[in-house]
Formats: sequence, structure tokens, C-alpha cells
Amino acid sequence: MYQLECKKKKASLLFVGPDSKKTTGSSLTVIDETLNLLAKESHTGISPKTPALFARLVNALRPLTYVQLTEIFGKTHDTKAK
Repeated sequence: MYQLECKKKKASLLFVGPDSKKTTGSSLTVIDETLNLLAKESHTGISPKTPALFARLVNALRPLTYVQLTEIFGKTHDTKAK
């Protein structure tokens, strides 16, 4: 039988991506609007629009820093949106 020699390498789970871009006010507005739409659409249950809204929100949140994410979380008053 053939045996493949594989060297195990520990990999970090830390996301290594491009440096965070500066987020403009319009980007934060889009995030806020998307978050509100997502909360509204999923208030009574999951709708067909929910996955697309969630994907849009994730893409908009991706370049943000930890501080910016914390600010958005702090500004969110709707407990379901949190």
C-alpha cells in the first residue's frame, strides 16, 4: 500500500485579509439600513429576502474594524437585530 507522508502544520484561525479600508459615512448608512431591513423582514420569521439581506450585511461589515463594529452594536436598539 502507498502511504502519503503529510506533515501536519498548525494553522492559525485568525483571518488574515487586506488591511481595513476607511469606512465612509455612506457605508455606515448602508449598514444601518440593511440591518434595519433585515430586522424588519425577519421579525415574524425568515422570508425569502432574508438570506440576501444577511449576505449584504456581512459584506458591508467585513471591512470594519473592531471599534466600528462595537459602535454599530451599541447603536442598535432593537434586541432582535442584535
